Formats: sequence, structure tokens, C-alpha cells
Amino acid sequence: MDIVLTTPKTFIRVKDGLFLIKTDEKKISLSPAKVHRLVITTRAGLTSDVLALCAKHNIDVVLIDHHGNPLGRFWQAGFGSTVTIRRKQLEISETFLALEYIKKWVGDKIKNQRDYLKRLAKNRPEKYEWIKIKTDSLDEYLEELSKISLQEENFKNKIMGLEGVSAGVYFDTLSWLIPEPYRFEGRSRQPAKDLFNAFLNYGYGILYGQVERAMVLAGLDPYIGFLHSDNYNKKALLFDLIEPYRIFADESVFSLFSEKKVNKSMGDIHKNGIVLNTEGKKLLIQNYNQFMDKIIVFGKKKMKRINSIQAYCHQFANSLLDKKQGE
Repeated sequence: MDIVLTTPKTFIRVKDGLFLIKTDEKKISLSPAKVHRLVITTRAGLTSDVLALCAKHNIDVVLIDHHGNPLGRFWQAGFGSTVTIRRKQLEISETFLALEYIKKWVGDKIKNQRDYLKRLAKNRPEKYEWIKIKTDSLDEYLEELSKISLQEENFKNKIMGLEGVSAGVYFDTLSWLIPEPYRFEGRSRQPAKDLFNAFLNYGYGILYGQVERAMVLAGLDPYIGFLHSDNYNKKALLFDLIEPYRIFADESVFSLFSEKKVNKSMGDIHKNGIVLNTEGKKLLIQNYNQFMDKIIVFGKKKMKRINSIQAYCHQFANSLLDKKQGE
């Protein structure tokens, strides 16, 4: 589980080997064996013993801003990564194998979007044919993606272009499926122009932290990417590998709107945009954590959604060790 501190002036310390969390209203004790991550989203205090206990139990400590984006993190000094894995990332970054990974991740993202829309269509018979037109177009984009080769000029731009138009179709469809007062015009990031995108941005921010943690524990370097540019201080591989998992945040956020659990009081105006306030964050975090704790099938094993990210990162890292440059 994640410890998410959202209440201002929360204080956390260690007592008898347990985390002791205090707010003005209550005290909670938690075993470090049950905690995967400590997320600080607001003004909070903690002792150095908390950081030491987190390091001992390999618990990621993340500080995030009001958009949900990680500002910084703390974990144990001994990274799980190896030089060999990072070297392999560099070796294959400009090879045909890198293209195959890129096409898989982007393809999985589009498939997830298509399949989710199909599931939504089953419960909306009056909109079934309209949604089917949208999913058919996503199938066409997947077909185009499969035909892109490394020999094509600007193949990365072509892949990103297909990813972009697919996302446009997908989010346009989601907009028309939520209650009318919350409909939106496309994705808006920072700042969000509407409440749906404010929820989505915050959900993606949490997801970024979870995927990055899984990558580091698997020995992957978040900065050595295949599709996105590996410019200075840009976590290129994180931007690549998160794509298939965005659907987790999408489904969690969409369910809140379609089930009419959201109200406009959950967003505040900030710098000509909208950000979630404490009420909105609590609603999303609770719903998202419940969603990520549900059991799915990964490969031939049943596991929680959150654990499937870690399992894939280990699988990907191991595949790098089995590959030679140019394969």
C-alpha cells in the first residue's frame, strides 16, 4: 500500500519499528512491511528515522506538487540497477530492436484505449454504433503503426504522430461519454483547462512515480529512452514505458465522472487553469489505489495491477540482458 499524506500539518515518525502518523484528528500506526511508497502532497513533517526505515525496507519517498508531478524522491543508496542493463539500453537505443519496443508500447497504449471504449460501448447501447466508428479508426492507426520500419525517414515522428491522432479520437470519445457539465476539448496539461484534465493530470503524476520506482528497482535507467528524446535531465525511458499504463489512470478518473462522484468544488483556479484541491485529491487517490489493488492476470500469473508494472519492468530488464546489439 501507499501512504499518501494529503492533510496539512501531518506529522510522521517511527515508534517501535512502525510508522506513526499523526494529524489533528487521529493517530495511525503502520508496519513498514505493508508499505510500498510514502507520498507527500502537502505540508508535512517527518523525522530522519522515517527516512531510515524507508531505506531499510526499500520504500520510495516521493514529494509531489499540486499537479501530482514528482518534485523529488528519496530511496536507499544501493540502486537495484546494474551497469550491464544500462549499457544494453544504450546499445539498442538506435537499433531495430528499439523500434520493436517502441511499437509495442505505443501499440499497447492504443489497444488499451480501443478495448476500453469497446467495454464502455457495451453498457451504452444507444451510443454503440457511434463508439464503434471511433474504435474502428483506432484499429486503422494500429495497422499503420505495424507497417512502420526503421528504414523510413523520421520513423519516430511518424509513430508519435499516430499516437497523437489516436489520443485525439480517444479523448474526444471519453468527453462525450461523461456528464455534459464536465465535457472537455482535448487534453490540456499544465495548467488543465477543465476539471477532467485536472483529475487526469494528477492521476498521471501518481502513475509516473509508480512506474519510475518500478524501473529503478528493476535496474533500468529512466533517462535512456528509445522514442522520446534523451535530452539532459529528461526521463526519456519513463516517458516511453509509461504509455501502456496510462489506461490505469484513465479508467480510474473516468469512473469518478461517469458515476457522478465528482463535483466542481473539487477544483481550484490556479494560474489560468484548474488544479485539484484537497477534496479532489482525496477522492482520486482513494479510487485510484483501490483500482490499482485489484487483481488482474499478467502473463500466467494473477497479481495486483500495481504489481504488474514491477513485473513487466523486471521482464523488460531481463530481456535486455538476453539481447545483443543489432538483433
